[in-house]
Amino acid sequence: MTGISAAAQARDLAQGQDVAEIGGQFTLSRACHRYLAGAAAIELPAAHPEAVTQLSQAAGLYDAGPEPGEDHSEQCKNLARIDLATAFLAAGELDAAVEATGQILILPPGRRVCYLPARLARLRGELAAARYRRTPQARELDELIEGFCAETITTRLRQAASSY
Repeated sequence: MTGISAAAQARDLAQGQDVAEIGGQFTLSRACHRYLAGAAAIELPAAHPEAVTQLSQAAGLYDAGPEPGEDHSEQCKNLARIDLATAFLAAGELDAAVEATGQILILPPGRRVCYLPARLARLRGELAAARYRRTPQARELDELIEGFCAETITTRLRQAASSY
């Protein structure tokens, strides 16, 4: 049994127990649990297939919406998609990475908070790999990310402040 599956089993056993009354990190949704497992797995190149599995499951659970008694974090939902795209790129799956970023790159500037450009920088690093350098689709994705990062809530606030 892997550490990820052991954690999932422990999470399922703990449901309904007193620790859930504490709240906060003790009541992670199943989607958030999968996101965090995938985010950890993406740090280990040998675990990238597991990262894709966990992050794909997280994205599906976020899309389905919270189950009774759960809350979903928009931050975790967005980071799960970006990490999923990064894992896809590491696996050579450019089309899947483009699809995974689709919902992120259409966020309005007011919802483009600081953690998104920071995480997208890692994704852009994967796009800079030799296998993607001459790929028009990779270049287009990189340009979309650059445009996304150029117009965030912080850039809008700076522009508004400088107009006074």
